[in-house]
Amino acid sequence: MMSEPSAGYEFSVPANKDHCQILMYLEDNCERWIFQKERNPKDNSEYYQCKVEFIQLVKLEKIEALLKKKFGVTECRPIDSEEFYTMKGDKRIEGPWTDKD
Repeated sequence: MMSEPSAGYEFSVPANKDHCQILMYLEDNCERWIFQKERNPKDNSEYYQCKVEFIQLVKLEKIEALLKKKFGVTECRPIDSEEFYTMKGDKRIEGPWTDKD
């Protein structure tokens, strides 16, 4: 079943990508964004946690495929505007970076 279009999404990008690559994509395609580099305390893996609001509504299946191809994203989910934050200070390595910077 196809999802309803949404503007808000949360996804994780593998840490082998430079944050500038992510930033350039977000600047071109998103109305709002916030992301930070985090470390998973369970396995010590690093990743960028991103929360975005795209300029246009997009279906989950379409954005998952695009982000997988562009950044290697494996998980993506729609979010509400109330979820637009990064508060994991204990996991933070770098950032956060936002559209307000």
